[in-house]
Amino acid sequence: MTAVVIPLSNCPGGNYVFPADFEMNALPPFGQLDAEWAYEHGGYSASGGPIQVVIQGKSDSTVVLLGMSVHVTARMPIGDVAAVRKCVGAGDLYPRYFIVNLDESDHPTAKPVAGDGGIPGDGGDPAVSFPYRVSRSEPEVFWLIPTTSSCKCSWRATINWISGDTTGEVVVDFDGEPLRVAAVPVDITSRDYSPDGS
Repeated sequence: MTAVVIPLSNCPGGNYVFPADFEMNALPPFGQLDAEWAYEHGGYSASGGPIQVVIQGKSDSTVVLLGMSVHVTARMPIGDVAAVRKCVGAGDLYPRYFIVNLDESDHPTAKPVAGDGGIPGDGGDPAVSFPYRVSRSEPEVFWLIPTTSSCKCSWRATINWISGDTTGEVVVDFDGEPLRVAAVPVDITSRDYSPDGS
């Protein structure tokens, strides 16, 4: 099994939370501002920013994905923060779409939600939960939407699988490090960030 994890950096997604003393003039050009850059500079993805996860088997044998568990690895108070809003619009909801409320507990449930599919806004694709089947030629793409209103949180997910008599798990994180998400308080310093860098 392989898992490719991509915190989305344009719409939807693409909004970040930094410490309040972050120097906004240090932001990179619009196209270079992504989760990797934000994490390296003390930032977090903003609550509600999607994480895209592509799961694929390594052979033509069918692999059954049995379920997903989420673990909050660290929880810190919000404190004073600054927000950078790179994306101010909304995006379509992918059919394999899960909300993860990190305020629920240290082991929150990934709850399937209905998506839009090929017709944005119709809400016509029902929520689909586990199990799923994947192989080398038939991957699955999940969107995980972590939300919080109370913390700067680090978290990982684990997907359990079985193929024949072999079982295992694949970890959903960011290059071996926990994913990071922070609440966006109403009363904060913020900046809208446009493609021309303004």
